[in-house]
Amino acid sequence: MHTFLSASALTDAFQKKQPCDILFLDIDMPETNGIDLAVSLKAYEIKPYLIFVSTVESLVYQTFKVNPFWFIRKRFCESELPEVITALLADMRIHLLETITLNCAHSIYTLHPLSICYVECQNKILHIHYANPVQNISIPYTLSSLEKELLPYGFLRVHKGFLVNYRYIFTINRQDIQLDNGDHIPVSKHRVDPYEDQTMFFPYRKVHPISAR
Repeated sequence: MHTFLSASALTDAFQKKQPCDILFLDIDMPETNGIDLAVSLKAYEIKPYLIFVSTVESLVYQTFKVNPFWFIRKRFCESELPEVITALLADMRIHLLETITLNCAHSIYTLHPLSICYVECQNKILHIHYANPVQNISIPYTLSSLEKELLPYGFLRVHKGFLVNYRYIFTINRQDIQLDNGDHIPVSKHRVDPYEDQTMFFPYRKVHPISAR
């Protein structure tokens, strides 16, 4: 467990790739606010569970853009923390165990959907890009078939040749999607129009009923 007394100290730890599984972050801080800090941290390879702990309850909906796991109200921290820890452990187990198996070309492939950033189709070969590039693989499979398998895990068909995991999206515009790792994915207007139908992304978001208590 590590405690950081400033936003710059936390950023420095991310730059050095210090391990971090769970990040408890305040919103009201001296150097910057926690939401802006969380946005900047998305550019790094480390992807911890993000939990905001704050007295500024009115900002809860603004935190959704960084997809936090939970929002703990400071005045109820003692009572809410056990529930959060229970949910964290359950979600971690899902991440560790969740796999799908594909049978293709007389071979069996096991994929970990939640760790996949995006899938690219070229000449009937699927190039599967993981958050950890060492895991990248290429398989002879159709994108439409894999799309059906990955849809429950929050993958979006943003282009005829690409599937994208919403968890790794950093920014969206009319031309492309930028991922957390800096890769750019082309966007087909008839599939995704970020200005006219942004709500298509929300059903996949992991949003807990943090304001309905």
